[in-house]
This record gives sequence, C-alpha cells and structure tokens, in this order.
Amino acid sequence: MAPFHGQVVLTVSTMLSLWWACDSTTYLRPSICPSRCRYHFCGGADEVLPIGTELGLSSATVCLEGSPTSLSHALGEARVGVGTDWIKISDYHPGGLTENFSRSWFRSFSFGVGNNITAVGHDQPRGNQLQWLDQKCLVLPVHSGPDGDGAAVESRECVSFFFDVPKMTITLRWDEPSDLDLHVGQPNGGHVWWGADISASGGRLLFDDTADSCQRTRGGHEVVYYGGDAIPEMGWYHFHVKEWDNCGSMSVNWELQVSTPTQTRTWRGVATSGNDSVVGSAQFRYAGG
Repeated sequence: MAPFHGQVVLTVSTMLSLWWACDSTTYLRPSICPSRCRYHFCGGADEVLPIGTELGLSSATVCLEGSPTSLSHALGEARVGVGTDWIKISDYHPGGLTENFSRSWFRSFSFGVGNNITAVGHDQPRGNQLQWLDQKCLVLPVHSGPDGDGAAVESRECVSFFFDVPKMTITLRWDEPSDLDLHVGQPNGGHVWWGADISASGGRLLFDDTADSCQRTRGGHEVVYYGGDAIPEMGWYHFHVKEWDNCGSMSVNWELQVSTPTQTRTWRGVATSGNDSVVGSAQFRYAGG
C-alpha cells in the first residue's frame, strides 16, 4: 500500500460554560502530513487544531471542499503509520504499550446548530497510550453512512493528520463575552503574549481571542503551546491574566491550566478590576516531560 504523508496535531481547549468538564491534551496540524485524502480539517492549513475527549465545541472539524461535513459522515478505525505500513489502531501493539487501543479510540461526534457538524474526538488516554501515538501520522477513513471499515484507506475517502502530544500547554479560559489575555514569562526572561506570539524555545500563542468577543454570548480562551520541535526551558514559568476589555461584565470567571504529559495544575479566579489590568498570576516549575 502506498504510504500516506499527512500530519495533524491533537490537543486541548474548550468554551468555559462547558469547558469545566473537559480535559484537553492533544492537537493536530493539517499542513504537516499532506496526503491523497480528499477530506481535510476545517481552518487554515497552518493552524494547530484541538481534539477533544468529551465535548466537541472546540474540537477539530472535518471539511470537504471547504464545507463542514454532516453527522451522516462517520469515521472508521484509525490507521497508524509505521514505516510504509498503515496498521489498524486496534492491532497497533508496540513494545512497551501498557493499554491497548480500542477500535473506536478515535471517533466522530457532532456539535453545532442542529448538531450536524462532524468533529474528531478520542478516548480519555489510559496508561502510556499518548506516548505511543506522539509524532505519528494517522489516517481516519470517512464513511458517508454507518461507521465501518470499507476500503477508505486505499481510496481518497479519508482524512490524515499528525498526532502531537505537547511538552507543555498553558490554557486560559473565561466565561463571559470579554477579552482576557494570557501572558507567559519564561525562565530566561522571554515573554509569550499577543505582541510576541512565538518564543525562541518554540512556545507559541495559538491565537489572540480579541475584543470582538463583545459581540458574542459566550466566553473565550487562549492557549500557549509547546509542541512539535519546541524545547521548553527548565525552570520557573510565570503566568499573568490580563483583562483587556470586560465588555461591560462586572465579573468574569477565569481558569488557568498548565498541562504536561506527567502533571496538570489549575488556578481559578474572578476578574472584577476593570479594563487593562492584571487580574491573576501564577507560577509553575517545569522540570521536563
């Protein structure tokens, strides 16, 4: 079988009214693994897109010719790229894997108006499953009908991606239509924020959730992500939450979470001090993954 060359990155983020129940750990980056698959992930080719484990509101969605696919498009069993072979994920048993993958470890679920958009999710990881998918290209067959095997991997009826487990992810979420900003101070004095969104060590702000949020009815989120070839510096990281525009909200609940493959820390607070002010701070010592 000719190999697929595709890449995607899976990780985490969500919307605060629902985010509190979500645990995000993976991302996909569509541009790294181009392939023959005719389906693609919605959004720009250079974007890093999240994959959720429970709720689909911020998970990567599947598109065909620029339009989101409907709920009738199911995802088949993922294939993992190993050399020039594509192995069904339920048959993928590398030495050292402590928990086997189920056939439906990657799956589709729906969200959006009318619950009619196909998004990609995966099971909550067990054991060291993430370690054995990290930096792997995968292919998901796409079926316009009930989930099944079919011959999608040999055809173009599929979507491909590269799985990336970030070395560290810092996520800020909030629950009101306002504009909060995440600032990450690195051990060497570097600073990742909307004004300098990529650091020398590979940390990057995925997007600046801006004040146009005043026009929406929900909260927002920002993520600083150390994935791919990033090498986070060892030592103390200092995080600041700044309220740029409260959009008239007198109090905004926020949550700051830092995640590595071995630990997660969470801080919560309420922004009440008004525009253009620091409303929360925290620090975290990174000692490697």
